[in-house]
Amino acid sequence: MANAVTLSRLAMIPPVFYLIVYGNNLVAAAVFGIAAITDLIDGYVARKLGTVSEFGKVIDPLTDRIFIFFTVVAIFIRFDVPPLWALIVMVGRDVALLIGYYLVKNEGKKIEVIFVGKLATAILMISFSLIILRFGPAMIFFYIGFALYLSAGFIYLQQGKKLVREGRRVL
Repeated sequence: MANAVTLSRLAMIPPVFYLIVYGNNLVAAAVFGIAAITDLIDGYVARKLGTVSEFGKVIDPLTDRIFIFFTVVAIFIRFDVPPLWALIVMVGRDVALLIGYYLVKNEGKKIEVIFVGKLATAILMISFSLIILRFGPAMIFFYIGFALYLSAGFIYLQQGKKLVREGRRVL
């Protein structure tokens, strides 16, 4: 059930992208909001029903990264925010984390999701909604989420580096 919710969010990415770039702001924000809320629902459902799966542990954060990437690119195309450098840094952070994920996974280790990462995603989602709706303080929320996003990325990379080093020492 939870994986179906995650996959529905993945399926909503193309319509969200299209609506942000070409659609009515209110409709785009509503559809984006529905997709964003599925991120809260899938984890809750998985824990509540005891259906947390290895597939879900991989697909949910991957879907989050894809969703954030396409949303921020669509917002950049339509509204010319955030600045290009911030967009590049966000994409670079996610590419580094994906590479790190596979390196750690190859060592048979797992990195646990941290609160700062969840908070960063939530604040970015709020900021994206506010940007789409053209609400004044949207960029304040964006930069707070952006700072937390980078902080979480740094923490994840440090955890991964430590796990890989520890795995190699054992061998």
